Amino acid sequence: MRSGQPQFRREVQLDCGSFVVLHQPFESELLQIVCARVETFLPASDQRAQELTLALRSVLFELGCDLAWYRCDAGETSVATAFKAVGALEVEELVTFVRQMQEGERPPTCSRVGIATHDDATEVANMVGRSFVYDRFHSDPRISLEKADLVKSVWMRNSVLGRSDRVFVVRSEGQVAGALACAKRSADIAIDLIAVEKNFQRRGFAEDLVRAAINHYSGLARRIFVGTQAKNVPSISLYSKLGFERYTSQFTFHLFLRDIQ
Repeated sequence: MRSGQPQFRREVQLDCGSFVVLHQPFESELLQIVCARVETFLPASDQRAQELTLALRSVLFELGCDLAWYRCDAGETSVATAFKAVGALEVEELVTFVRQMQEGERPPTCSRVGIATHDDATEVANMVGRSFVYDRFHSDPRISLEKADLVKSVWMRNSVLGRSDRVFVVRSEGQVAGALACAKRSADIAIDLIAVEKNFQRRGFAEDLVRAAINHYSGLARRIFVGTQAKNVPSISLYSKLGFERYTSQFTFHLFLRDIQ
């Protein structure tokens, strides 16, 4: 990231619509480029979405942004088309699932699942850094595998060290085989990150972790949310098996403003 780059939040109101752009310091530091999230993007009409994306791109250039990302509902076809027209890459279809928490339910859990402590932070982070494939960072060919791994690793390390409400770990053969981080969202819980070491996948560890989270938050949360990519068929099958229902479907776009090579 360029030294001295200030953080920013820019709200723009135009005849063709409005948008809000927010600097992302975590991603900027790890990717070593200036990153921003398009918080809101509201064209005045479908016909003016293209005009608004051109204005957005101009503002991002002015702010010195290298990469901006935006997530729109799958039904917003005019917005998706407009982002693609200015060079944005669709890097994922994110499907969010929700499960209603039943009063007093206690699904069976596995004794090999426990709560991560600060002492587990490095081992859990290293495992997570080797385990992701489908997320938006790994799906963008312009982001190196090393940096994509680093984003997930540091994210989980921060989760174990206090960013998340709870981090569950499952162990096998004397090592961490998987981990799941949960974050509070008012009266709800979100599975913020879940990963299983590649050598331990397809052996039920992800199911053990999700069941442990459901068990732990029974009576404490109203609903539990989780997101995964549409192409991650095993995860979708798992969540459906455990009583989750499809809630939303969104497309994530990455818009690079400069060559970062």
